[in-house]
Amino acid sequence: MKIALAIPTYNAGEQFKEVLNLINKQASQIDYKLVVDSSSTDNTLDIAGNYGFNTKIISKSDFSHGGTRTEIAKKLFKLDYKYLIFMTQDVFLQSEALKNIIEYIKVHDAAVVRGKQEVDLNKGNLFEYFARNQNYGEKNLLYTKSDIAEKGIDTIFTSDAFAIYDLEKLSTVGYFGTSGNVSEDMFAAHKLIQNGYSIGYCSKAKVFHTHNYTIKQEYNRYIPIGNFYKEQHEWISKYGKTNQKGIMLVLNEMKFLVLNGKIYLIPTAVLRNAAKLIGFQIGKRGK
Repeated sequence: MKIALAIPTYNAGEQFKEVLNLINKQASQIDYKLVVDSSSTDNTLDIAGNYGFNTKIISKSDFSHGGTRTEIAKKLFKLDYKYLIFMTQDVFLQSEALKNIIEYIKVHDAAVVRGKQEVDLNKGNLFEYFARNQNYGEKNLLYTKSDIAEKGIDTIFTSDAFAIYDLEKLSTVGYFGTSGNVSEDMFAAHKLIQNGYSIGYCSKAKVFHTHNYTIKQEYNRYIPIGNFYKEQHEWISKYGKTNQKGIMLVLNEMKFLVLNGKIYLIPTAVLRNAAKLIGFQIGKRGK
């Protein structure tokens, strides 16, 4: 039962050394480690090679979040790998993260399991810290199609920043598709759940994943998300109204700031959420 780990990269920077070092410390169950690089202009490939990773170079124009991951998964499935862990170049494993996520997918026979992403407050901000805690709780989860009525869009929430896939199950639904530059993980999860597979969350498989986006970056990030929701509306609508969850997140964030004595951050929170909403709506209108 072979297990692979793959990371798409582009100009990963010096921090990539620590990312790979942490993986190597936990890699006793990993049979193949792969970096697929979109023609970086820094020393990403040298770092990957120095840390014992196999490398493949593609052109920057050929990269897409969905299509590139599909090609990786297809190749490894043909080579008889059972499981594939996807990570991004900015994720830092915490203790026993690989062991725990591998064990969870085996025990529960899930199609995909995501790990618990946490924010390093030395690098990030309270807004991101709150959002991560909302989406990545302390309880393990296992969802099936029968949970859609109660859980809605949360049923198919996953993240390729740190997730493990059963490649045989993933192959039956066409992987991540051949294109797509956002939410390829949710698209795959949707197809898996609709075909009778389960989707898991392992709270003990912890990583640090910190962005510290500016308000402008949040705005720009939500434009393609809005466009994705517009283009994929037919199947996303199967999971109910997603705007209700957004409203609750905003209200809970305000409560979080008040309870933690950070009332002075509420104006910034309002601006950040307004930027997300405006970006999302512009994306939905296709502009």
